Amino acid sequence: MRFLRVNLDVTNGPNLKFVIDYLLRMKPSYTTMKTFAQIKLIDTITITDKIALIPTSLLFDVEGLSLPTANIMGSYIDSQYIFNVSGEMYSRYIKGFDLVSNGSTTINSADGGFITQRINELHDSPFIAAGDLVKIYGGVNDGEYHVVSVTNDTDIVIDTALPTAQSQKFSIYKQIKNPIYTGQTTIMTGSSTLTLPSGNLSAGVSVGDMIFFYGPFVGGVYRIVDVTGTSIALEKNITDPSGLYDFKVFRDGLLTNFLLQDTLPPFTATLSAGNHWITLSGGNQVLTPSKGDILYVDTYPPFEIFDVDINTQRVYVVPTPVVNDSQVAYLERTSKPLGFPLELNTTSDKVELLISPITSLVTTITGNDVVTFTVGTNLYTWNILPGDFFKAVNGPDFSIDYGYGAGYTPISEVISSTSLRLTRPPTANQNNVTYSIARIR
Repeated sequence: MRFLRVNLDVTNGPNLKFVIDYLLRMKPSYTTMKTFAQIKLIDTITITDKIALIPTSLLFDVEGLSLPTANIMGSYIDSQYIFNVSGEMYSRYIKGFDLVSNGSTTINSADGGFITQRINELHDSPFIAAGDLVKIYGGVNDGEYHVVSVTNDTDIVIDTALPTAQSQKFSIYKQIKNPIYTGQTTIMTGSSTLTLPSGNLSAGVSVGDMIFFYGPFVGGVYRIVDVTGTSIALEKNITDPSGLYDFKVFRDGLLTNFLLQDTLPPFTATLSAGNHWITLSGGNQVLTPSKGDILYVDTYPPFEIFDVDINTQRVYVVPTPVVNDSQVAYLERTSKPLGFPLELNTTSDKVELLISPITSLVTTITGNDVVTFTVGTNLYTWNILPGDFFKAVNGPDFSIDYGYGAGYTPISEVISSTSLRLTRPPTANQNNVTYSIARIR
């Protein structure tokens, strides 16, 4: 018996038949031919791995996480994201699928909830407010509109007349922006608590927000450390005169470089030659200067603010003005808030470095903004800088609070290794004042 093995990887069908016929004719008669066809089968498998890098941002509105869960603007489905494509941040307040439009600017939802809490909801009133954004998903009215007014619990007026349609799917959003909340309240000098008008919870007022007052006087800026219903507690006692004030609650993290100033310039600055203090008038509703801000006065170089006397609407600046003049002005803040972590039992974003000399004392003169130190002091060696604080540890100035804490006065100039200039002169003649130097950031 003879065998023929043919590799089909190198030959084809017709050639194989020709070879077999030939061998059958030429083989010896006593032999039998067995033909085997051999083929190698190879499967080629292509695997394509696609790696997609998708950045995820879990953004929350405030340290207290007080606002409701927010959503992707273009989706009716709940989501953890609170911003839209343009970068604006929103929080969704209400949604439904029963919105009715009738050819006018009034839209209706039978389930209501625009003022009063629905089942399983918790908020105060007013809830939905002018300026809120109405998003309709699909249909002839697909798009975004703004609330003009809230008529009642089931009807709101928007800025566009909509064609008649039934059972429309919708959501209403509130943009997360400054000011967070506005209104009027009565404050008491020396108190650290006050009552806000109803609606502060729906507006999103939270621990860590800032509040300032204006009206009969321009008041200071205070940090909110507790919110219980309409009652809020402040980080420090109120130093402004008692009375009824307008107020604004704002969030440091949402401030732009131009603070709350919508239109520039909002102020008129009055300069006096040789006087570090500049008076700002007009624009009381946006007057929130802070130490370290930059004051821009028309036609003059920028002034750095070293101190603020908010009740008299004055700021202490460097360099010293050299002319008497009155020009338009605006504020700019170049620093951003540090914030504070949730796990810490604090609402302060300040870090303080304190130098407490052991042997050195200081001499102060009433009305003189220059203070002189005794032996044991070298302000240059200690790297004391303008913007640091002089802190009286005893004497009459120890209990005076200019807005930075009792006894703290900003330093505007380091004159020599043993003398410096304060933004406010001491209130008493003293030869042996114990002191500290603080740097707060």
